[in-house]
Amino acid sequence: MTVQEILLQSGFTKEQIDALTKEQLKPFETLLTESTNARVKAEADMKAAQDAVAKAEADRKAAADALDRVQLEGRSNVDFYESKIVPGLTGWQNEKNDLASKLANAEAMAAFYRTQNEKARESGFVGTDAPTFTPPAAPPPDPKQPARDGSGRYVPGSSGSPVFEGGFDPEAFKREAADATIELENLRWKYGQLYGGAPMPMAPSALIQQANAQKMSVSDYAAKIFNFAGKEQEIAATNAKAHDDKIAADAVAAKASEYEAEIKKIRDEYAAKERQRIEGGGNNPDLRTPPGAAKFTDVRKAVAEGTRPDPLKMTDAERRVATRRQIHSEVSERELQGAGV
Repeated sequence: MTVQEILLQSGFTKEQIDALTKEQLKPFETLLTESTNARVKAEADMKAAQDAVAKAEADRKAAADALDRVQLEGRSNVDFYESKIVPGLTGWQNEKNDLASKLANAEAMAAFYRTQNEKARESGFVGTDAPTFTPPAAPPPDPKQPARDGSGRYVPGSSGSPVFEGGFDPEAFKREAADATIELENLRWKYGQLYGGAPMPMAPSALIQQANAQKMSVSDYAAKIFNFAGKEQEIAATNAKAHDDKIAADAVAAKASEYEAEIKKIRDEYAAKERQRIEGGGNNPDLRTPPGAAKFTDVRKAVAEGTRPDPLKMTDAERRVATRRQIHSEVSERELQGAGV
């Protein structure tokens, strides 16, 4: 949009706009140029930012896929160690203890029969004082390992309160169930916060099953498949864009105010000159300018206000420039009067 089009929309007529000098149009052209340059630069910055966001999103997705593969392999290795290797080592220890017990029993039995044999050879019959067979005591169970039959026992704790060891602990089960319920409620709340109050698009049982299959906690798995981090970034970007749009709107409003102020200034100047012209040629003797009257008072006032140079101190070149400017101004005023403005 050109300056002339802006002035037309502001209420100026075409004749008024054509009568404006380059000096009067220059502030409008400067403001229009600055506004256009700012808009072009903002569009270029926005395009560059959008390209950067798209590239960053593609890089983030590739990195996230690679990280998922690595993490799944790591979780699988940990699960294999805990579910296969650790039980195998524990079973091997139990088997070793069992073999040691059987060996001790076998040695005791061999010693018993050896003693009976010796007594029988000495006396011709089996001696009555042969050693009584006593099987070795079984190794005590490990309190850190749950009992094989699911049983357990309460033992004194460090604080004096009883502590349940081994087997099924009902209190621990209650705590775990309460923690799982709280975790699911927190996930529902967070999903609703990020997605405008919408319900979570997956049943809690399905979420838990899929999280277990991926060997992840329920919270970590939900954050991954529902893209909590990405949604938070999207909301932050939306808020930042709204803030930037407000700043841009404020800047446009400020420019519009400058336009309105400049237009009002031109209108006021024109109205003042027109009022002076009408009053000078009117019938009121207090305001009418007598024919051939000198303008020394107006000139002296303008010199004092600094709106025009002192004609007594002007050089020839300055006087010629002032004369040409005055002639152009009078011609413009006559043209405006002739156009009925």
